Amino acid sequence: MNSATIISESSVSSALTRRAFTTGLLAGTALFSLASRTGMATPALPRTKKPKSLAVSTMNGPVSCDSLGTTLVHEHVLWFSGPRLDNPGYTPIPDNLRSDTVDFAVSLLNAASRVGIDTVVDLTPHRPIDLYEEIAKRTPVKIVASTGFYRREKIPRSMADMEDERQM
Repeated sequence: MNSATIISESSVSSALTRRAFTTGLLAGTALFSLASRTGMATPALPRTKKPKSLAVSTMNGPVSCDSLGTTLVHEHVLWFSGPRLDNPGYTPIPDNLRSDTVDFAVSLLNAASRVGIDTVVDLTPHRPIDLYEEIAKRTPVKIVASTGFYRREKIPRSMADMEDERQM
């Protein structure tokens, strides 16, 4: 046996026993708890005022961040690929199906609401905003209309010059 594997009797007796460790842990926890309750402990960072509630823009107007609830963060209430060069007359939803499309989307969002969904963040590009406005009026689920581009140079010129409201 080499000297590294020899354990002397004195080193065993100085080792921390399970009972001593548990007793020390409990004593430390009790001391910390007492200090916290009596105000003896101070936070490491200074306390700051809670910021006023921020708002998120939804299809029905701004709502408090605190009221968003359970949120699905990448959804498509309706989906369109948008106008394409190979089909410039492309219409996402024919006029005779617009009402049925709204009814269908509302029924799905209302079902989502019944199982606890409060908000959806919709990332559909080229969305027909008039249909989204109608859908938002008829469901308790808050709809956040959001889109974006990964890099500025990817923004189509036609959108770069639009007002913010038109980009929705």
